[in-house]
Order: sequence, then structure tokens, then C-alpha cells
Amino acid sequence: DYEATRGYREFQRALTFQASTLRNPNTLIDGERHPNTTFQWGMIWRDLLPRRDPLSPYHCLCSAQITSQTGSTLKHAIQIGHSSNGSRLNDPYSPTKGIDYSYNTEVAMPPGDIGFAKAECGLSLHTPLPYYLKDWSIHLSGKCGAMQPFSFKRSSNMKGSRGDLHGLVPYIADRFYAGGPMSLRGFQPDGIGPRADPVTSPMRADSPRIETSNNEKATAVLLSAPSDALGGDIYYTGAIAASAPVPSMNLSILSNLRFMTFLNAGTVSGLCLPVDVILKGTRVSAGVGLYTSTPYGRFEMTYALPLRHGPKDVRKKLQFGVSMSFF
Repeated sequence: DYEATRGYREFQRALTFQASTLRNPNTLIDGERHPNTTFQWGMIWRDLLPRRDPLSPYHCLCSAQITSQTGSTLKHAIQIGHSSNGSRLNDPYSPTKGIDYSYNTEVAMPPGDIGFAKAECGLSLHTPLPYYLKDWSIHLSGKCGAMQPFSFKRSSNMKGSRGDLHGLVPYIADRFYAGGPMSLRGFQPDGIGPRADPVTSPMRADSPRIETSNNEKATAVLLSAPSDALGGDIYYTGAIAASAPVPSMNLSILSNLRFMTFLNAGTVSGLCLPVDVILKGTRVSAGVGLYTSTPYGRFEMTYALPLRHGPKDVRKKLQFGVSMSFF
């Protein structure tokens, strides 16, 4: 459900087959983690439903870029990915030493009516500092991706099928998005990159249909609906951080708790734009936080100040996040 950030909901019916070198990536073999390679084939029927105005159900409260791509699509794709799976880290969720990496490629092709090639990779490096700063560690991490949509014609009598793809405009649900905890701190999820203009509800606060204070309050909110994130063909995020253990005071619950200070950067853009334009669109944030390793992944709480942002970016300073990796 992406109604809050992208202006639509997506329903999927999928037939997939997946093979991997590890049945469960979190399983330890001889007490150690091992790299994992996966292959996945999928046929996915997707319905994209635009955000509706509850006071006027026949009106779409989303941008024209979203409504132009609503309806049904059939995605036929093959994915191949590989991950070091934390096998080269001293702790998979709260590392202080080692290297971790992953990459994934996806190709969508006929008989589906969506066509693209997409690649994404991530890398993180961790090293402790020497001598009297030996409790401190330096962390470098980055993630990037690019996609190239294919334009082809598909004759189909299926109701709701998009049929022809005009130009090289990728489907809205397949694009890259960035922002949020574990991605680009200091910004909301899907908070950076191309955005549509805000959409206004046709319902007025003085409409005769409005009879209760609750409806008036709902109308006031809907009259300034958020602008929709449109995603991009290329993105990157990166971070440099320094961390140190928090004094546990003999409390086992705090034994894995670490303090960190960080600097984040990233952007979402079009693939065909000049490199200098892409770099000029980079967002930057800095802040501090606490994080710990749990059996369910890495949990963090951060406070970040956006130092460089766009006029339409959605920012958020205090955030909480859970992740299975340091990317």
C-alpha cells in the first residue's frame, strides 16, 4: 500500500519459482553463515489502484502521472541475485569489522506487457580504529541501481491491459525510490526524487454534503493531499558513520547497543540526464543515533538534519527502522 507516499495501491497475484543455494539464509552451517545465490522466475498479474477521495469516491486524489498508469499489467520476469549474506562480518546485523555485498539483476520480457532490465548492488565496509580509539569503528556503505525500460508492442484482448508501451517510460511500480531509515535518513520513505504537483480535492469545506465536524476535518486534510513520488531510473545512496559501544552499566539488554554519528547522501533521477545534473540533485543529511543487533535484524533510532534537499522533498528528523543488513 503506497497511498501515503506514491498515491496508489497495488494488488498482485503471482506464480513464482525460486531456487537458492541456501534453504534459509539465516541458517548457520558449521557455526558460520555462507553466501547465498538465488534464481527466481515469476509471472505476476498486478492491479494498480489510484488513491480515492473518500468524500468523492469517483474522484482520484492523485496526480495525472499515476492515473495514466492505473489498471492491470502482466509482468513476466527473471531475477538472479547474490549476497555475501554477512559471511564476512563479525556480526551480520551490528558489524564492526568486515565486508558485505550483494547484487541483483532483473529482466522483464514477453509474454508480459512490461519490459525492462534492472540492476542493483550494495556494498558496506567496516573497520575498527586503532590504539586508544579501538572501541570505535568506521562504517562505509552504499547502494545504487539503474534500469532501462524496453518499448515493444503486444497485441492483447485482455481487458485492462496496457497493451502498447509508448516511448521509454518505465512503469511506476518498477521504478527506484529512496528515503527513510536504512536508506536516506532525514527524509521520509520515498521522500526524495521526482514528485508530482500536489492534488486538490474537488470537495469544498462548505459543501452541502458536509454535515459533521468529522467530515469537515477530513476535508481540510484532503484539500492539501501530499504530492506523489514518481521514482526514477537511477538512484544511489551512501553513508559514512562512526560508532562506539554505549556503556552497558551491567545491563545485558544494553550489551549490543551502540552510538553512531553519520553523514548520508543520495538521489533519485533519470537515467539519460547528464552526470553533473544527477550529482547536483544529491541530497545530504547528518545526524546521530543508536542501534543494536537483535535476533530479528538490526534496529536503529536516529535523529538527522537534512543539509541539502529539494523543494518538494518530504523530510523527517526522528526515525525508527529495522533492517537485515547495513546497506
